[in-house]
Amino acid sequence: MRGAGGSRRIVDPDTKIERCEPVQTNVHWPAPVDQRLNELLDRLSAVGGEATRSQLLAALVASAPAVGGDLAKLLTKYKRATAGKVVLQREGPIVVHERQPGRRRR
Repeated sequence: MRGAGGSRRIVDPDTKIERCEPVQTNVHWPAPVDQRLNELLDRLSAVGGEATRSQLLAALVASAPAVGGDLAKLLTKYKRATAGKVVLQREGPIVVHERQPGRRRR
């Protein structure tokens, strides 16, 4: 794994993923995608699960298909999606809740 400036980090393949050094990322995406992430976290919480936004995003990326063709199909489907198809709310105007800095309230 390469870090900033070409430095290298070595990670033992048997290391639990949650124990690996975190990396800061900067993601910009449409507000309905952010709303869906909040809705997914709410659904997880409703069944007793608990995760941060980062954990859920990391789990989704870690579970994404690794085949280029499958990724291309996924991206094409995303690019064709409407805001109403992205959020889990199915009726009425989409109300995007403003996020506050820090951890989500439980």
